[in-house]
Amino acid sequence: MEGEVREIGARLIEYSREEPTTARGLMGGLFPYIAVAARRMSARSISRYLQEAFGVKISAVTIAKSLRQPEKYLEPFADRIESAARRVADAHSVGMRDLLTEPSLFWHVTDQSPTVGGISSEEMRHEFEAYEEAVSVVKDEWFSTNEHVRGLVWEMLSFDDYDEPKNSKTGDQEEA
Repeated sequence: MEGEVREIGARLIEYSREEPTTARGLMGGLFPYIAVAARRMSARSISRYLQEAFGVKISAVTIAKSLRQPEKYLEPFADRIESAARRVADAHSVGMRDLLTEPSLFWHVTDQSPTVGGISSEEMRHEFEAYEEAVSVVKDEWFSTNEHVRGLVWEMLSFDDYDEPKNSKTGDQEEA
């Protein structure tokens, strides 16, 4: 009996590799788009569309559950936005909050040369590539995302140490 169980398990694993893509790992990336689509479509319609158009199996139940718990599914997106926005803001000595709320500031600073660190030319190249990727994330994922989703993500961002530019001077503080 144990041999049969192992063989069944091995076949199940092999079959899972051949099966079309499932929700695991995709919900975090797709959720911002699902949240926007759900304002006009039912969970069942979204599920059917993803299956028919892309071969992606996400059940209507999974979609409905994600819409009831948006924070869980938006957290990876928020983390990606925050990390990218920090990198861009630091490279241009601007505040992350301003960078994300003022598109004209974003476009202006990203037209300028960034300040990236690194001891060797290899490190500098790596940092510049990471900066370019961060610009793409902010541009393609933050500014192209629906305002409703941005509002949900905004609440998840940490501005504590990144509200002001890294290299800015805050002026003298008065003693109480």
